Amino acid sequence: MASIMITARTTTAQPSRGALRILLVEDNPGDAALIEAALGSSREPLFELHSESRLRPALERLGRERFDIVLLDLNLPDSFGFDTVTSVQEVVPRTPVVIITGNVDDAFARTAVQAGAQDYLVKGEVRSYELVRSMLFAIERKRTENDLHALEEVASAAVATLDLETIMRSVLGTLRSVMSADRAALLLVDDGGLRLKACSGIDSRSTRADPALDLDLNKRVIGDGRAFFGRVPSEDGRREVSLLKVPFDIDGEKGGVLEVEWTERHEESARETSLLTVAAERIASGISNARAYESVRRSERLANEERSRLRTIIDTLPVGILITDQNGREIESNALRSKIWGGRPAPSTTIDELCGLPAYYSDGGGPVRECPVVKALKHGETTLGVAIDIERLDGSFGTILNSAAPITDGSGRLLGAVAVQHDITERIRLEQKRKEARERAEFYIDLLTHDVSNSLTAASGYLQLIDRSGLEDARTAKWIEKALSSLGDSA
Repeated sequence: MASIMITARTTTAQPSRGALRILLVEDNPGDAALIEAALGSSREPLFELHSESRLRPALERLGRERFDIVLLDLNLPDSFGFDTVTSVQEVVPRTPVVIITGNVDDAFARTAVQAGAQDYLVKGEVRSYELVRSMLFAIERKRTENDLHALEEVASAAVATLDLETIMRSVLGTLRSVMSADRAALLLVDDGGLRLKACSGIDSRSTRADPALDLDLNKRVIGDGRAFFGRVPSEDGRREVSLLKVPFDIDGEKGGVLEVEWTERHEESARETSLLTVAAERIASGISNARAYESVRRSERLANEERSRLRTIIDTLPVGILITDQNGREIESNALRSKIWGGRPAPSTTIDELCGLPAYYSDGGGPVRECPVVKALKHGETTLGVAIDIERLDGSFGTILNSAAPITDGSGRLLGAVAVQHDITERIRLEQKRKEARERAEFYIDLLTHDVSNSLTAASGYLQLIDRSGLEDARTAKWIEKALSSLGDSA
């Protein structure tokens, strides 16, 4: 005979360790007595039977106490039909329910399963063996169902977002709930050590007394690559804390440890170890995806920063800039290039569209059939400072120094080209004006020199005639001498 503990609905008794806690919801005392008798004659281990005759108080107890299974009569004074099952499932969705009924057919069986029940028993036909077997099978089926749901929840949490912090918080909260644990934590390998990255429950801290022991356990779990279940002293030293730890890899490398903690004594379960192992694999996959996503985002941020710096450089250069890809498609150009061409040229999409505006070589006047950027893309040539006369989009004319070079990667593969255009129209105009001014100045100098020289020569000749006539007195002779000397200096 199995031991049985019958507790009325007003009980305040604590659960017996190892006992299967059953809540019987039945308003008929005779049917309740049959269930009690069937359990009492069972050869199974200890049962702890609690009973309620109404649904409402039963739901209240389910909300504050843990039961392994519910034996449920569908037709109660305060509830009727399959709504009774639904009400129970809403309060304890992870607890198996076995229906006790007086009417059974195929339609009833299908509806019972759809409503969330694991099995049903017929009143008046309840036998000890069938009752115990039905309950144990219902518990096992519900465990399997809960495991599947838990894995689905963990997997969903791991892929619901690519944000690493959100993944860890969400998955740990889900694990703690489905495993009825007091705490769940994730430790990741970081810089050769193991660091706590996220946790859920007990104010996010461990209740264990010896951090050094815990560190040794983590090292052993990672080193051996195997799960660990055990008990260690609690922080206050008054009880034992149950621990389950499993290791996991991320992208082929040691990734870390996933652990759950129960502050009360908890028995080792292969089912829970398997569940946590699969959950760790899902977490590792989620972390790998999140890291890959973060790497892509980081690369995008760096690329945007580089693009911003390049944009700033391009916009502040005193030359026109055009950057293309290997097919001639315009990637970047600056405002000064548009100013040089008297308006923004249509963005190119092919190499052939790069030389669409009229241009002529300044030194020979021949038309430009392949501009420097085309030569860079087609032939890999670098061109420096070729003077080209252009007809602008606004109808005006100008002269530019046109340069271009191919852009290649480390292996020499062509990535595109960059063209640099320097407008020298104003410089040429100024040089022409300077040349004309110099020529004009030289003409004036020649003219002035000639005229002044003639005047000086004439004045000198007249003075020489006076000097030779011998008519002057001594004072006049002195003045003539000084005048001749001054004329000589002026000449």
